[in-house]
Amino acid sequence: MPDLQAAGDDFGAAAQRAYLGLTFEQLGEIASAERCFTEAKDGYHASGTLGYEIDALAGLARCRISREDLAGAKQHADQVWDYLERNDPSSLEFPALGFQTCAEIFSAGSAADRAAAAVEAGYRQLQAQADRISDPEWRQSFLENVPEHSTIIKLYGKLQA
Repeated sequence: MPDLQAAGDDFGAAAQRAYLGLTFEQLGEIASAERCFTEAKDGYHASGTLGYEIDALAGLARCRISREDLAGAKQHADQVWDYLERNDPSSLEFPALGFQTCAEIFSAGSAADRAAAAVEAGYRQLQAQADRISDPEWRQSFLENVPEHSTIIKLYGKLQA
């Protein structure tokens, strides 16, 4: 991290913080995850990579919902959803996770229509990505073995039922 900062690599430092945030989030160390996502968001902003900044903002939303701060989570999710509706989701590193985050927070906030819209948009985006994978085994693995991908597919299945 100090080397990336000393080199003036805002993007590299932000990416390092974002991945560390994801790790802390998976470990349940929410305060550390939140700190990392905040630093990542700021670094991505400084480097002009708005899509990745939205990834970090989605991470902050998940941290807020983990801390049972629905109002804070919703505020971040609203910003993520606004971006996803207006821009190409492939500008995010983890678009399916962005859609999943919005769907889960909107559902927790009793906004079923917005949650369904996030699931449907996430499913469409995921299928568009999968359609570009020519090898059937790799395509199946992409859809089934990435946790946020399989979650979007399950949520979409529930909507269709």
